[in-house]
Amino acid sequence: MTDRPIPFSPPMVRAILREIEQPGTGKTQTRRVLKPQPYDFPHPGDGLRCWNASGVVGGRICITDRGLLNLHRKPRAGDRLWVKEAWRVWAGVDKLPPRDLRTDAIVIYGAGGSSEASEGYRRTSEWPASESSRPKNLGRYRHARFMPRWASRITLLVTDVRVERLNDISEADAMAEGMPASVANSPRVWFMTLWNSLHGPGSWEANPWVAVYGFRPVLANIDAMEG
Repeated sequence: MTDRPIPFSPPMVRAILREIEQPGTGKTQTRRVLKPQPYDFPHPGDGLRCWNASGVVGGRICITDRGLLNLHRKPRAGDRLWVKEAWRVWAGVDKLPPRDLRTDAIVIYGAGGSSEASEGYRRTSEWPASESSRPKNLGRYRHARFMPRWASRITLLVTDVRVERLNDISEADAMAEGMPASVANSPRVWFMTLWNSLHGPGSWEANPWVAVYGFRPVLANIDAMEG
């Protein structure tokens, strides 16, 4: 079992929290673009085709009519991912870099909630709609990439890993990416719009190879989990 960080945007964090609070209604999958992208590598015999790809044991993804072979990406099923998300601390310690913050500092999350039930906020409650209505002693916004491990509140238990083309996503898998019940579009149309908003115009049409990670989310810091 290996522990790794994984960043999410505030809307996707809220979708994960929804799954924790109401299983079956939120996010249990995430797709990440393979870097570098596989490219054609002809292989003789039995119609086998291979692509060179980093992050895969043997350095290749191979496929036959029966599906993908020798897929051992990292992370793997059984690994744990600790979620990195947008965050803040109180203004009194705002000048300190993450490495110098006390590990018991109260963390205010951009997706809503705080590390403790303080200042009237539950761990998963949403912020007021406007920035002006937030506490005046709230510190500056900090990007997810700078979140230290001790500040993470969500752990993902990886259940399965596979590789596929982005456009091959099914309606059910698009739902598992965290589509809200209030959305009127089909799940695939919703996911296409989401993908383009995260990765830029034309990124859906580019149809890259992606790693698909299925997971079970837990509302707990990775180092506070039992087992």
